[in-house]
Amino acid sequence: MGYKMLKVFILSNEDFTSNLIFSGLFGAKDVEIVGVGFTTSLLTKKGKSKNKLGNDVMGVLKKTGFSYWFYLIFTNGFFKVYERLAILFANPKRSSFPKAIRAKCKFKNIPIYKVSNVNDPEFVNTVKDSGAEICVIRINQIFKKEILNTPKYGMWCIHSSLLPAYGGIAGEFHAIANGDSEIGTTIFQVSLELDKGPLLYQESFRVDKSKSMLQHMLANNLLAQKMLKSYAELFSKQKSLSTCLNKRETSPSHYSWPDANKVQAFKKQFGPLMRLKDMAQYALSCLLLPLRFKDFDLKLSNLETLKSEFKSEKS
Repeated sequence: MGYKMLKVFILSNEDFTSNLIFSGLFGAKDVEIVGVGFTTSLLTKKGKSKNKLGNDVMGVLKKTGFSYWFYLIFTNGFFKVYERLAILFANPKRSSFPKAIRAKCKFKNIPIYKVSNVNDPEFVNTVKDSGAEICVIRINQIFKKEILNTPKYGMWCIHSSLLPAYGGIAGEFHAIANGDSEIGTTIFQVSLELDKGPLLYQESFRVDKSKSMLQHMLANNLLAQKMLKSYAELFSKQKSLSTCLNKRETSPSHYSWPDANKVQAFKKQFGPLMRLKDMAQYALSCLLLPLRFKDFDLKLSNLETLKSEFKSEKS
């Protein structure tokens, strides 16, 4: 039985992690990407965000210290190299984790928009005119009612923590630093409050203290990529929301960029944010070498339960 294509609008940062997470939607069954909006990157000073630190490279350096700042510059800087190469060489598929949304849009003729304020009436009309039924987001802005109500089925956000714990920024870092045994990702329905909407789907994996922060971050974003693709494919069949969350309860918390003292404490307990081997593998994969990321066993443990929930909703 065929299903009507689910029309999706992506609203994303231009950072490496967002590109990796959203790239899975381009190959999702019964899903059509009707537009992509990019907000200001962490690596520039442009844009209008309430969190000015996020747009100020020197501000991040002052807040976090050199190690974490370099971690961000390294991962996002090499990703930008990959993005240019992917566009130049027709979006190569040799590596499993660098993915460039811009390249995918170019070769699929999907419109791209630069967005400084998601609540701007002009952008609201852009989303409306695209015919988007769902908007999937990963940005740090608060949405007003008009833009929230524009897509027929609302908005989903993909957050790198097991909400309600670790709302805000750098969820993987803070969870590991606080000694959590698991980290993961949450898909939730966007509401008027930041990171406070109804939770829809969660997956997690165990922290491995023998592996670096970079390895954990890559693993969690690959997990998020699989989750979003699977959830969108299930939703496209019946257009109703179902929920499957981790059974372990977590307390609400909210974090910003880690300060330099917390970064130093992390390094003393868990080692460097990036090991030389990790850096080499990541850099070479961004230069289009056929390397694969296999450091964690990333299974969608809750997927079968989620499928059952969707079936029960349909019946």
